[in-house]
Amino acid sequence: MKWSMATVGVIILGLIGVMVILLFQHLTTSSESDYYLLKEITESAMFDAIDISYYRETGDVKIIREKFVENFTRRYSESTLFIGGRYIISFFDIMEMPPKVSLLVNTGIIDYQIYDESTRDSYDVLNSLSGIFEYSTKEKDDNKVYVEKEYTKLYYSMPDINSSNGSVTCVQPFYLPSEMSQREIRPGSVSIEFATRASNSLEDILMAKLRRGLDWVKAYSGGTDYYSTIDVNQYTPSCNVSNIYFYDCKNGVGTKHERMQCNQYNNFWIYWDATCNSGYEEVLLLIDMHFKYDEYEY
Repeated sequence: MKWSMATVGVIILGLIGVMVILLFQHLTTSSESDYYLLKEITESAMFDAIDISYYRETGDVKIIREKFVENFTRRYSESTLFIGGRYIISFFDIMEMPPKVSLLVNTGIIDYQIYDESTRDSYDVLNSLSGIFEYSTKEKDDNKVYVEKEYTKLYYSMPDINSSNGSVTCVQPFYLPSEMSQREIRPGSVSIEFATRASNSLEDILMAKLRRGLDWVKAYSGGTDYYSTIDVNQYTPSCNVSNIYFYDCKNGVGTKHERMQCNQYNNFWIYWDATCNSGYEEVLLLIDMHFKYDEYEY
């Protein structure tokens, strides 16, 4: 009888040990599976959330926050569809540029049974992950692939003229269009074709006042206050422009003129001569600048 009871006790202890091992093995295996699942889904969701248009324009990688959350949630729900169980996804930090995400997945409540007595305890198995998107591009200019692009922009210039003979001479540094400054352009590849015309319409005068400080680096009026009373009759509607020069001070490309002050402004410069109707105090020139340049194609 004594040995029978001892045998029963050993069997019971063995069953308890097996149940404990199975319980913690289940928790450990599920946690490990959740971690690798979380890692793979995070990586795939970051790839899907890349802003392709921004990458093509600037060469920098940026993810879209809303797109990443949508892709991650959809992928995780589809991956756990047949596994079952409850989980809570928490996004703590999502940086669009440089791409970085930090998130946590709580797998919820675990049920287990011992000695035919069902108990229910909470096991918060938390899996957190921080992911940084790394990438590399070609650094040598010789290995880059460039595509020739074109862009046209209308510039408004309001230089002073000599009322006695109607002569105009203008030397001004100007800003590249914002559509071009956001792209990676081959150094020294910018060339410009010009088309000019004079105007005395009120619409053009107001637009010239608005864009003066945006397009021209030295946005001064040469002693004349263009923001005072506007008289359309002060502007000559006829002006012939000649001897247009363009020079890229930064890269030393273009037709250089001795009056372009590259040591003072490291920008793009334009110079022209013009002959306008004498007797007018001001001139408004509309300059169509047609840019040609080589853009880095990613």
